[in-house]
Amino acid sequence: MRSECIMLLAALTAACFGQTRGKTSASLQLLSGGDYIADHGYLDASGKVKAVDISPDLLSPRFQYSGPPRFEIRPLSGPGSKRGDGPPLAWYDLPAGPGPHRLILLVNPRPGSNGISAVNDEPGALPFGSIRFLNLCPHPVELQGERLRVTVKARGSAVIRPDVKDGQYFDLNVVGGAAEDRRTAHLRHFHMVDARNLIFIEPEGESGEIRLKGVEERATKAEAPNVATPPPKQS
Repeated sequence: MRSECIMLLAALTAACFGQTRGKTSASLQLLSGGDYIADHGYLDASGKVKAVDISPDLLSPRFQYSGPPRFEIRPLSGPGSKRGDGPPLAWYDLPAGPGPHRLILLVNPRPGSNGISAVNDEPGALPFGSIRFLNLCPHPVELQGERLRVTVKARGSAVIRPDVKDGQYFDLNVVGGAAEDRRTAHLRHFHMVDARNLIFIEPEGESGEIRLKGVEERATKAEAPNVATPPPKQS
């Protein structure tokens, strides 16, 4: 009898452990890396697709996800709208553990790729009043301001806080390419302490040109910046 109880307890423990490993939770926002993605959403734990706007210009409203670690973007209806019904439009394996993990997911479906990359959005990673530059070029770039010199490695990122007052303009050059053929993109940014920005540094064509694409998010009343918050660190 005792051995049977031990076996039953072991089985229940294994089952619970398996359920824990097979589920995660995350606080997410979505952003398209290309065109607007309409009539799609994410697959929830029940197997239903929940609609969400995936815009290239605005971060989606933040939502809480709880379900399998593989986060999937699928059409709202028709072929591919159910788990196992063909491949998803894009997917991302969320970090293991109960979470909640806080991420911004960049959705850019393309053949041979899962189509989603993640930006850490844990508290302090991108506070309001700051800018995160994400270098999507295959070479490093340098951020050059009046009192600023920051190198951002290829496929890397850096966070800065403009050294101007709220409501003033901040000018910055983004310089990249080989020493003999340097290319420059100029950013003129209107600084607001209650806004945070993602600036994508992208290669353009085969000439080595670079372009900047920005996305801004304004703080809600609950997210209003604290003047005592220390400036973000470069990463």
